[in-house]
Amino acid sequence: MTGLNQIKKWTSKMPELTVSINLSTRMLNNVDTAELILQALRKSGVDGRNLIVEVTESGMLEDSECAIEILTTLNKHRIRSSIDDFGTGYSSLAHLQALPVNELKLDRSFMLNLNDSDKNKIIIKAAIELSHNLGIEIVAEGVETKEVLDYLIEADCNQVQGYFISKPLPAELLSTKLPQLAILANAISRSKKDMAA
Repeated sequence: MTGLNQIKKWTSKMPELTVSINLSTRMLNNVDTAELILQALRKSGVDGRNLIVEVTESGMLEDSECAIEILTTLNKHRIRSSIDDFGTGYSSLAHLQALPVNELKLDRSFMLNLNDSDKNKIIIKAAIELSHNLGIEIVAEGVETKEVLDYLIEADCNQVQGYFISKPLPAELLSTKLPQLAILANAISRSKKDMAA
């Protein structure tokens, strides 16, 4: 509840803000998980649109029927879902198109030495195109330099995260930094629009 109360404070000032939480494999294998999350949201007053649940590929595959049921229920309540560390697991593309997910998080390993690796650039571009064709947004993890950010903007990546944007921060410090991060996000969005024009 502490985390949800913090989300409530942030979204009272920035209503469009979304915050991600991780669901463990154990939670994905428990049919009660969706109702527990919905109860916590009701108690905290947080809108489902402000929450993203992150799962791993391996967690989804352990009991896929239960995981799909949980994510489908959450999706009906406007809670988005994301597959974390995409590209490091063993799920097939056929399985991916059947999952009720809104977002893929491309693993940070693809960002390492990006400027020296044409193969990584090809993989990133293909992952972005695949996700867009499936109607899924893509987030690049591990963005640590402006050069990598510029490439991702050019490749039409939806969102980025990493040390170039911000290091992990305690809630109090993040609260003071949110306006600056919003300005940076708007600048990145404008850059994408300029490239598309």
